[in-house]
Amino acid sequence: MTTHKMLPCKACCPARPDLGMWKIGRVRHERDYCEIDGKDVGAWKCYNCGNVKRPRKREHMSWDFITKEATTDAKMNRRNKITFHCFNPNGIYAALKVVQNRVSETVDKTGVPNGALLVYGSFNDYPRKRLFDALEKKSASSYDIHSAIRYVKDEIEKVNEWIAKTLANPMEA
Repeated sequence: MTTHKMLPCKACCPARPDLGMWKIGRVRHERDYCEIDGKDVGAWKCYNCGNVKRPRKREHMSWDFITKEATTDAKMNRRNKITFHCFNPNGIYAALKVVQNRVSETVDKTGVPNGALLVYGSFNDYPRKRLFDALEKKSASSYDIHSAIRYVKDEIEKVNEWIAKTLANPMEA
């Protein structure tokens, strides 16, 4: 059983003189298994009044939610964020694949030399490699993850500019 000084529960009065040696505003609590809603739950129990504080619930994101249902990477930790961008249809890798397919269509449509596929298209593997390298790291730093995502976003912008320029004047590209 663990004891800690915590802020008083709502049932405790911090100004009561019978708190004894405890500082005003602090009440001794202990970690104990209490019955809440018919289940034994490890909760904090107040020494003073016996009031029970529920433990905070942590919600874990499932693999299916991250890779299929999520629409943004908001409120995700580092591991979930890079997983979202690598496997989710709303992630940055899916956007990269769409842009690379547009490059292939542009090359076929305009007759631009196939070297454009090496620079901008599906043969340019570096953005994908950078993204999945961050995923493969056991504990990738925030910098690694954000720089990989930023690099892919910059690459997408660069390719979109090239496509617009090529479609406007195919002979210059």
